[in-house]
Amino acid sequence: MSHVGLILPVLGLFLFFFLPLPIAGPLYFLLLAYSTWRYRSLIKSKRRPVTAGVQTLIGRTAEVIDVSGSGAQVLVNGEIWKAKATTPLTKGGKVKIVGIEGLTLIVKADDAGN
Repeated sequence: MSHVGLILPVLGLFLFFFLPLPIAGPLYFLLLAYSTWRYRSLIKSKRRPVTAGVQTLIGRTAEVIDVSGSGAQVLVNGEIWKAKATTPLTKGGKVKIVGIEGLTLIVKADDAGN
């Protein structure tokens, strides 16, 4: 349905074949104004920051709940995630999420949290 609003100016040109100019002109102007508003709102929505998905986890702080070998499990937003870090992690410590690799979080020790 959203594409109909974007193609209205092209479809609106047919008004000039069926209606007299004093009627078709203002109607076409209304269609053009509506279509312009739709284009602007579409572009505006594409520029909004990400509000859902794993990308929202980057930059958040998590708590280490289990450490095993080179990996760990961290708790963030009430969810348990696998995590890996280049530095050793301690159970109960705070980490900052710096990236995501598949379903594994890339974390670093949070200096402010310890």
